[in-house]
Amino acid sequence: MEDIDKGFNQGIIMCFQAFANNNKYVIPKRFLIALNNLSKDNIIITSADKGGGIVIMNKHDYNNKMLDLLNDSETYEKKPSGHAKREGEKFTTKARKILKKSDKGKKLLGLLEEAPRPAKMHGLSKVHKPEIPMHPITSGINSAPHRLAKYLAKPLTKTLDSISDTHLRNSSDLISKLKNIDFSYMKLASFDVTIVVYVTVLREAPADQDHTELL
Repeated sequence: MEDIDKGFNQGIIMCFQAFANNNKYVIPKRFLIALNNLSKDNIIITSADKGGGIVIMNKHDYNNKMLDLLNDSETYEKKPSGHAKREGEKFTTKARKILKKSDKGKKLLGLLEEAPRPAKMHGLSKVHKPEIPMHPITSGINSAPHRLAKYLAKPLTKTLDSISDTHLRNSSDLISKLKNIDFSYMKLASFDVTIVVYVTVLREAPADQDHTELL
């Protein structure tokens, strides 16, 4: 009986994790129906910021925590309706102009989104922090730079180690680099990054420069 209970609990956890990560195709239909019904009942199911856990929150609490983030005027700026669409179209126009200047670039024109969608933000609960603040995550899928950025990320990622010796792939890489260091005369400090904002800048390169060097 204990094995049955354990298996059932593991199945429930797997379903919640899949639902939180939007991998609904791996969830049995009966569980998916139950999870959808839960979501309609003022409940948000999402992933924890760290540790791979799942978090079930009251929708009212989730919305208030996300509004607290957006009300930070030093980080976010309110824009008029239609701003994201106009910026997306502006990006596509500038990117198309740059790509057309080289043969390599012309091959990538098909990666530009003709009808880009605004990026969407959601929050992950920092369950390891007091009062459980939210970690904002912005999904750029189907946004103006999405497919082009995804393509360009491949060659850029390969060059990271050669550009900077401080680049870390993951926590295992960090442990590997630290294991041979003598910390007996050092003090370690940990810094908490409250928010990270990425800005995409498109500039025209000089006419005599190859605009698609990395492609």
